[in-house]
Amino acid sequence: MIFMTIPVVFSSNQKYLPYLATAICSLISNARDEKLAIFVLHNGLDLSHKDIKKVNNLQTDKAKIEWIDVRKYLDSVKNNLVEIHHFSKEMYNRILIPKIFPDFEKVIYLDCDIVVKCNIRELYEIDLEDKLVAAVPDIGQQIQANQEPFLVVDKNKYFNSGVIVFNCPKLVEFQLFEKFLENLKECKNFTFPDQDLLNILLEDKVHYLDYSYNIQQGVNLYEVLPLTAINPIFKRYLFSIQEPKIIHFTSNKKPLNSASYDCAFIWHSYFSKTEFYDDYFFERIRQDVEKISQSKLFIWQIKAKLMKKKRDYYRGKVSRYFENKKLIEKIQTEKDLQ
Repeated sequence: MIFMTIPVVFSSNQKYLPYLATAICSLISNARDEKLAIFVLHNGLDLSHKDIKKVNNLQTDKAKIEWIDVRKYLDSVKNNLVEIHHFSKEMYNRILIPKIFPDFEKVIYLDCDIVVKCNIRELYEIDLEDKLVAAVPDIGQQIQANQEPFLVVDKNKYFNSGVIVFNCPKLVEFQLFEKFLENLKECKNFTFPDQDLLNILLEDKVHYLDYSYNIQQGVNLYEVLPLTAINPIFKRYLFSIQEPKIIHFTSNKKPLNSASYDCAFIWHSYFSKTEFYDDYFFERIRQDVEKISQSKLFIWQIKAKLMKKKRDYYRGKVSRYFENKKLIEKIQTEKDLQ
């Protein structure tokens, strides 16, 4: 048996630490005899924070976690880093991988909002040939009727940047980081800033992986199904869904807040093994109790309003009765005087 060390890189901020922990848990759970060197790129996280310790507690004899602050690489251009939708500035950190790890032959990059269901070794051992990266075509772009006007890359060649195998020596030679900085201003026009620019820079330099290595849960299957009769690409995608190797929760709808989301139960099966789960569990109980309390308060508020209306109604009725009585007595007195 040949034992190897596989470098796997994530990028996270404080908000995404529960997702990072879940991704790492799934990665370690499905590894076999290989060792994992797990690196987390960050922009100034407090490494003494209790949540960092929760992530570090996932380490085993064969899986070690190292945190790398990348601010020194991006500080000079931080004002040009565009944030859009639910994408944070941490998305740019993956561009730094060849620069930080130039001596690694290959490095696997994974987004935090993924679940690994395969032995990551099979992804690492894929032959990149002379390509600079390996990635999965973005099914979300492929099902679009029209191509984004600003993209010069064919939508059928467009890849999703959530799962990438980097060919570090060739990317250093290609000067990916330097070229990215040169074209950074273009990101302001993009829907997916770093991903769009990566696609433009690496056009025709990509080894395309099977869809199963990046099954995007943000894609509406009902949009894909009618297209299978037109294009065999979509048949391959639907086939890959049957046995996903890496599941990627690509939309702003995440399994932590949407338990009924497609494949969320798989994500929760790994999340429940992390130290974040107890906090989540008790927070959900607290929220449920609060909702019940609020609903009870709401009911009492409605009852109080009804009681007040009822009280005001009868007060008005009694008041009108006495007013009418006085009026009748006055009329009667005037009649008697006549």
